[in-house]
Amino acid sequence: MQRSHVVDNNQVGQRWAEAYIQPALARFTQAANQLAIEIKGACEVPGSKSGDRLAEAFNSMVTAWSRILFLRFGPLVEANRYERISFWPDVRNVSLRQLPKVIAQYKSGQAPDLSAQSVAVQGLPALEYVLYRDGGVLQAGASAASADKAMQAQCDYAVAVAHNLTNTGKQLEHAWSLQGGYGGAFVQPRPAAAYRSTEEVLSEGIKAMSTGLQFISDIQIKPALTSDNVKLLPYWRSDQTIAALRAGMAGVREFMQVGQLSLGDQAWAGQQFLAELKRAETLLQGPEDLQAVVLILDNARALLVQDIAPAAGVALGFNALDGD
Repeated sequence: MQRSHVVDNNQVGQRWAEAYIQPALARFTQAANQLAIEIKGACEVPGSKSGDRLAEAFNSMVTAWSRILFLRFGPLVEANRYERISFWPDVRNVSLRQLPKVIAQYKSGQAPDLSAQSVAVQGLPALEYVLYRDGGVLQAGASAASADKAMQAQCDYAVAVAHNLTNTGKQLEHAWSLQGGYGGAFVQPRPAAAYRSTEEVLSEGIKAMSTGLQFISDIQIKPALTSDNVKLLPYWRSDQTIAALRAGMAGVREFMQVGQLSLGDQAWAGQQFLAELKRAETLLQGPEDLQAVVLILDNARALLVQDIAPAAGVALGFNALDGD
């Protein structure tokens, strides 16, 4: 009889934190800082070149966020950071209803403390609207017509959002550092810490991947498919839907890959999981591929829940989407 492989995942938290979480958060903060710079540049020197640089910076921001949004636990959910970065889906259009009032304060010269405002106006979806809507910052910048007071208010608001994202990124980086309460415990679980055992770290990481795939499939894609409404897809205004979805899948795949989970005789499930996600990323080139991608993602998640989690000794409980 073939001997079973020994399951030992004692270093998985360190691999996840150092090889994925910490560098991904650093890229998020860098992207937010660069976005602030490019918004200022496009507003101060309007034109197609500065507009292109701003669009590229926004795209990089969307990608950086999409690669970490599945880490929906600990520091990312504390202090409403997740919603501050991305209040989406916004089914009641809270963001669009509140934005005029907030921008009016910038126009009147009484810029508010954005971090104290509603989370609906603090993050990427609201920023995308201000940049890409008809008469928005990018459109006005392209026509070199951004000198009026109303446009300056939009510019000031957009810069404030980017700074807000930068500050949130710095908070996340600190929390996930070895000196932070989560980073240190994730790498070295111990009694009375945020994570007390390797099993708790494994459970958190695997549950995050499962929730991440569920979010992409059930929240980002399926509503648009069932209603045949592309405006229900993320980042449709900026034409970043496909890039965001692919980045989200890549993030989960790379997180799984760097974790190097020891799964004993179920090692095949880990390899199949990675292959399925890579297949979905490669397949997704346009909206016409979304239905097939959903099937692949659902299959990958089934592998994670039914084969990988039990092999790692993890019983998945409720996740961040339960009750949504």
